[in-house]
Amino acid sequence: MKKIEKYILYGASFNPPHVGHFSAIYQMLEEYDKVIVFPYPKKFAEGKIEELPPISQRLKMLEIFALDFFPQMSERLIIINLAAEMASSNKENKDRLHTYDYLQFIKSRLPNDAELSACLGFEAQNIDRKEDFFNEDKIKQEFPHFYLEEENKIKSEDLRKFFSDHKNIKSKKDEEYIKSCVGNALAEHIFDNNLYGLKNKNNKNNPDGSEIKPKKMKIR
Repeated sequence: MKKIEKYILYGASFNPPHVGHFSAIYQMLEEYDKVIVFPYPKKFAEGKIEELPPISQRLKMLEIFALDFFPQMSERLIIINLAAEMASSNKENKDRLHTYDYLQFIKSRLPNDAELSACLGFEAQNIDRKEDFFNEDKIKQEFPHFYLEEENKIKSEDLRKFFSDHKNIKSKKDEEYIKSCVGNALAEHIFDNNLYGLKNKNNKNNPDGSEIKPKKMKIR
């Protein structure tokens, strides 16, 4: 009997990717055959649109991050620009895409005998939240779902605040803190390309400024 291949869809802003995302992806890799990871094109918070860096920039960071943290699992980790794929299919022309839309699209692209699950984050488990997320009941009825455990308290907004307060990295302590949050390879990429306005005065690992090129990962 053929084994059912189990997929799970995981979206986040990845602004930037950090060890909290590593924890989430690792939890899913323990339960599923393949994890489909994608950056949101926009982030909606409290009825407002949060400004995000270009999706191409976040995809590059995500690819570097994944190869650093999951070097032996690249075939099980699928990184895609899901919003762009949906737009090019001409099936979705919505101004705002929701988790349910992403799940339906991916489900239509997988083999019929594959199983697709939804990753429900920490907010979905908060019984005190003010409102349900869009089509929450339909997601739970139509898709198996996986609840993440919060193993790492780091937040992207806290990391960006640190970046904002430490534009010129002069101390090894600040450099090592950033590397502990995002990994060595991604930290070097951020420093070399002055992402988030960061400049590392200690950085001598890539003096010519040449770009680190990650291996591409595609949906199979």
